[in-house]
Amino acid sequence: MKKILIIILLLLISSVSAQEFNYYEKLKIKTHISSSLILEKESASFNIKYVYANLTFIPNENEFQKVTYTILTDPKTNHVLGKESVYVKWDNPNENELKLDVYAQEENKVNFKHINKKIKFPIEESLNEFQPYLISSETVTSNDPLIISKANELAQGEDDLFELVYKIGLWTKNNINYSLETLTAEVSQNASWVLENKFGVCDELTSLFVSLLRSLNIPARFVTGQSYTNLINDFGNHAWAEVYFPGYGWIPFDPTYGQLGYVDSTHIKMKTGQDVKESDIIYGWLSNNVNVKSSGLKVESEVIDLGGLYTEDINVEIEALKKDIGENDNIPIKINIKNPNNYYLPISLYITKAPVKIDDFKREVLLKPNEEKSVFFIVKTPEELKKGFTYTSKLEITDNYGESFEKELSFSPEGNPYSLEEAQEIVDEFVKENDNYYSKNLNLDCKLDKSFYYEDEIGKLNCDLYNKGDLELNELNVCYNKQCKMIILDSKQGVNLDFNFDAKDEEFFATASNTQVNKVFIVNPGLLKNPKLKINLLGYPSHSSYFNDETIKINLNVNSPINNIDIFLNNKKIYSLDSFSNEQNYDITLKGYNLKDINKMLITYEDKNGIKYSSEEVFNVVVEKPFIVKYMWIFIILLISMILLRMLRSRRGSRS
Repeated sequence: MKKILIIILLLLISSVSAQEFNYYEKLKIKTHISSSLILEKESASFNIKYVYANLTFIPNENEFQKVTYTILTDPKTNHVLGKESVYVKWDNPNENELKLDVYAQEENKVNFKHINKKIKFPIEESLNEFQPYLISSETVTSNDPLIISKANELAQGEDDLFELVYKIGLWTKNNINYSLETLTAEVSQNASWVLENKFGVCDELTSLFVSLLRSLNIPARFVTGQSYTNLINDFGNHAWAEVYFPGYGWIPFDPTYGQLGYVDSTHIKMKTGQDVKESDIIYGWLSNNVNVKSSGLKVESEVIDLGGLYTEDINVEIEALKKDIGENDNIPIKINIKNPNNYYLPISLYITKAPVKIDDFKREVLLKPNEEKSVFFIVKTPEELKKGFTYTSKLEITDNYGESFEKELSFSPEGNPYSLEEAQEIVDEFVKENDNYYSKNLNLDCKLDKSFYYEDEIGKLNCDLYNKGDLELNELNVCYNKQCKMIILDSKQGVNLDFNFDAKDEEFFATASNTQVNKVFIVNPGLLKNPKLKINLLGYPSHSSYFNDETIKINLNVNSPINNIDIFLNNKKIYSLDSFSNEQNYDITLKGYNLKDINKMLITYEDKNGIKYSSEEVFNVVVEKPFIVKYMWIFIILLISMILLRMLRSRRGSRS
C-alpha cells in the first residue's frame, strides 16, 4: 500500500530574524539622555547665583562597550566629563529653562568573560575591598532570615562558585513572576517583599538575586542602563547584576532575561552601584525667590548598525525515545548537549517547531568546560490522523545564541501511543541516569528476539551489561517487565541476562540501578493487534444479466497489517493482494454468470507470523439467465434420453 506524505510545521515561538538585536555579536547604538530645569521666578527681587547638575547615568566605557560623547547645554556652559558622570554648572543664569543633552554612541559587544576553571565556594580570598557589595542596603535585605534561609537551601552541597551563582539566578528567574504591576509603585520593593510575593520587575528580581548572593558572602552589585526587549520592540530602562569572581573580576548576570554569566550586546551599561535606588542625576542651586522644577530624565536608544550574529560552539543531538509513533502520542525527546569549549557555558534550549504546540518548551542548563549533559522534553502529536497516511513534522530546537537544530519525526494512526504518564516515567528514568555521574561507565544494550509481537505472544529480551569503569557495582538491580535480577558486576566485567515478557504488558524500558548508577535502555517492542478484517459491501447489482459485466464495490478495513490476501466469491478466487493495512475501497468487475441468488464472499489472509484468518459476507442478487441457460437442464435431459434410447435400439438390433 502506497503511503502518502504530509508535512506539518507548527511555529511555537518566533524564530531568529534580522531584527532581533539580542542575537548580534556587535551593535552600534546611539543614545540620547536629556533633562531640563524650569526656573520659576517668584518676584522681581529674585536671585540665582548658580545651578548645577551631576548626571551619573551615562553609557560607561569598558572592554565590551566603547563610547563617544557629545554634550550640549542650553544656555551654553562648561562641563566636566568623568569616567561615569557628567557635571554641568550654570553661573548666574537668567533663562527660564536650563537644558542638558548628552548624545552618546556606543559600540557594544556581547559581554561574556570566559571562566575556564573552577572557583571554590565559599570564596577563599580576602574580600575586604568589596565590603559595600557584601552588606545589606535599602532594597538589598540580605540580613533577612528568610533570605538567608533560602540562600542556604540553594547553596546546600555546592562548592563551585559559578554553578552556585547560576543556580541562584535560575531559581530567581523561574520562581519570581515578571510583572508590571509594581511599576505603579513610587519606589522599588525590597528583596524580602519580592521573595514573599513572588513577583516584580527587573530591578526587583535583581534586588532579590543580589540579596541571596550577599547573604552567602558573594560580592554582587547593581547595573542599570538600557536594553532591547521584544515586549515593546524597543529599548527600555533595565537593571541586572554583576557578581565578583576571583581572578576574573565582575561577571554579568541578568535573571530577568535568563542571561546568567553573560549579557547580550543590547545591554547598555550606564551605572553600577550598591543599591538600585541610588540617584541618577542630582541638581543643586543657590537662589532667592526662585522655584526650581525638574523635567526628570529621558533616555532614548536606537540601533544604527549591526555586526554579525553571535554564535557559540555547541554540539546538539536530538533523539526521539520512541520509534512507533502514533496519533495523540506523547513522545519523550532526549537532547544531548556537549560543550566543546574550555569555559563554562550557560545554555537555554527552546522548542521552536513541533507537531503540536506545547507549553513546556524551554530547558536551561550550565555546562562546565568540555562537559556533556542531556535534557528532556515531551512532544505531542495531533489527534485523529487519517488512516493510510504517514505524517512527518520537523522538531526544531533553538538555543539562546540563535543556533537551530532539527530532527524529522514520522507518525501514523497505526502507532501505539504513550500516555503522558508513560512518557514522563521514561523521562524520569533518564533524568536519574543523567544525575548519576558513574552511569556513563555502565553499558546496557538489549535486543528483542523479534521486531514485533502480537498481543497474545511471549517475547524474550536479551541484555548485555559491561562495567567499563574502575568501581565494583554491588547489588546491581537489572529489571524489565516487573522482573528483576540482582547481580555483582566487577570492574571491566560483563554479563548477559534474559527476560521473558507478555507482549500485552507493553513495558518500554529496561533499567540497571544501584546507589552508584542508573542506566536505562528503551526497548520499543513493536506491538501489533491480532488482525480482524471487516468487509463492507458498498455496492452490488440487485439484478444481473448472465453475460453482462458487473461491479462489486467493497471496503476493506483492518486493525493490523496482513499478508497474502485472497478474495473468493462462491468458492472461486476473484482477487488477490500481497499485503494490506488500514482501509481501502476496491471495485471488482466480473461476469454475471459468477453470481448466484445467494452469494458468499470469503476473504482469507495471514498475519505476519503466517497464521491464517478469514472473514466472510453474504449478499443476494437476482440473476436473469437467458432462455437457453434457464432451461438447459431440459435439453440436457432430452439429449441424454435420446442417447440412451439410441443405445437401447442399437442393442436390440444387434440381438436380432
